[in-house]
Parts: sequence; structure tokens; C-alpha cells
Amino acid sequence: SRSPFYIPPGFFPKGTYSVNLYNGPVWCGIFVIIEHLSQLNQGMIDDFAFLATYIEQWILQNTSADIFSFSQALFTGIFSGQTEKIPVLERKLLSLGWKSTDKKLLIKAQALSKNFHTDAYLCRTLNGSSQFIYASPCNGHIIILLNISGAKEDDLLHLLGQWFQKSRYHAGISFPFKELLHIPGSYNQASIALEHGELQAGSLYPIRAAALPYIMHTLNAYVTPDIVHPALGKLAAYDARHNTAY
Repeated sequence: SRSPFYIPPGFFPKGTYSVNLYNGPVWCGIFVIIEHLSQLNQGMIDDFAFLATYIEQWILQNTSADIFSFSQALFTGIFSGQTEKIPVLERKLLSLGWKSTDKKLLIKAQALSKNFHTDAYLCRTLNGSSQFIYASPCNGHIIILLNISGAKEDDLLHLLGQWFQKSRYHAGISFPFKELLHIPGSYNQASIALEHGELQAGSLYPIRAAALPYIMHTLNAYVTPDIVHPALGKLAAYDARHNTAY
């Protein structure tokens, strides 16, 4: 129900009125007011219901990616090979005080819960926290460029980790790069790191840690035994005889 409903004392020490909150059709929480010294009159209940509508509007506004449609289109285009969009992104970064020679990281982040995530709100928060962070929602994820020449890498990652912990996100991190032409490759690296990283709030998993698991997974999945070098068979036989693990 979207109307206030009363819960008598028992679950809470006092009686409460509650309203379910929705992000569009998706239930995302409950707004509760607790009776303190006396029962609430109808006017106070109406004000409570009115405030709940504003909370829903705030949730909808701050979880919508529409306000980032420009940057989202830039990233989506660049990831798909539209190199003509790279100068546009470069001008945007220069307007933030970045330099074309700055060393950067690309981070791909995802909410642990698929039912409710605050991509737009988190991007606003991150962009406001440092001039060396440029974040945008993109196709159900958050894409972040970090300028690790402008600020210490550890400080920026610590800041991201704190917000990801609070908001229940996890992320993958690319290798460092300078040229924006490397963004598609860096996006693939961050995607691999995200896939192989920990499903834990605040996790920032680097591609350098994910590279070997990814390579071994790819070999196991796509390399058939008939194209493996015979020397590996000899090693396997040796391991079986001598209880080694070459």
C-alpha cells in the first residue's frame, strides 16, 4: 500500500505509521514515524504521507541516469569504437583541469543488488568529492575515470572504497593509461577485473590481480586438448609419478 498504515505497539515500543517507498514499480524501503508522547492526529498523518511523496521523488531523481545522458552517450560511443567522440571527452576533462598527458585509471562499478541501485546519486557524489574523479552511469554500471597524476592514487581509491562500502558497490580497475584512445581496452580490462573480483561491498579489484585467473579460465574454456603442446603431457605424467605440481 502507498497509504500510511498503523502498526500498534509491540514490534516497536510505541505505535507507528508507515509508508512503503517505491522507485517506479520497485519497492525500495519503508518510511516510519513513531508516536512519542501522544497519538498522531490526522493532520500530522497527512503531512507524513505528503513527505513520503517527496522522498519517493528524490529517490527517483537520484537513481535516474537521464541527467548523465551526455556523458553516458560519450562512453557508450567510445566503447563501441566511435573514435570521433574521444576529442569531445577530452575537452570535457580539460574543462575540469585535467591534462592530456595525465595518467588515468578506468573503473567499472556495479551495485551488489540489481533491484535497487543509486548510480546517478553516487556519480553526483563522487564528481563533487574530487576534481580528479569523472563518473557517469552507463548501461547499468558506473564508469569512472581517475586522474592519478592530479591526486595520489591511493587517496582516490580509498575515497571510492568508502563510498562503495556505504552504497554496496564493487568494482574492477584497469591498468594505468594516458591516451584516451586506450579507453576501449581499459574498459575491457576493468570488465574482466569486475567479473573476477570479490562480490563484496567496497571491493576494488585490479586487473593485475585478475589477469592470471582470466587467462587460466580462457584456456580451460576454449583450448582443446588436441592443440596443447605434448610437453605439458610429459609434465602431467611426471607429476603423477613424483607427486609434484609442475
